[in-house]
Amino acid sequence: MRSGFAFAALLALAPLASAEVPEYDFRKPPHDGVVVVGMECHKKNGTLEVGIYSPSAGPLKRMDLWRIDDLIDVDPKTFFVLHTRRVERSCTLGADHYRVRFEGLPGAANAMWLCGAAMSASVTVWKNEREVLKEDFDNDCRPDHGIRGAMFRSGSEQPEIIRSPAQP
Repeated sequence: MRSGFAFAALLALAPLASAEVPEYDFRKPPHDGVVVVGMECHKKNGTLEVGIYSPSAGPLKRMDLWRIDDLIDVDPKTFFVLHTRRVERSCTLGADHYRVRFEGLPGAANAMWLCGAAMSASVTVWKNEREVLKEDFDNDCRPDHGIRGAMFRSGSEQPEIIRSPAQP
């Protein structure tokens, strides 16, 4: 009986996990604690940029952005991560079609544990249905673990990876 209840509870939570994540308005002045992931599909320049951005990086430019804390749902009473969300968008540059997926990446199973509040995201990019990038973004707890971003240029097979300054 308990497993039936647990299964029913998971089914009830499934629509929450698939609900559309709201976009973040790049014109809002960034404030402490707001970390966003985003992408810019620049058809005129033939570039696709993906990255993670914090207030210390300066003002945001016009791009599609999502707050990290909107990609990770945490129980307000227990601080345990309930589930992560994902956002997918597409971009066409010339003959190449890109699909980009951002998914929440909790710092720990509980936001109050060591590194639990250091939430981030992972990014996966497909070019013409072939996976060309699958990486975690940096977070405050492990700034040299992931990447800061990537730039795809029309005509190039591999992206330019952007790392934190401390990384080689």
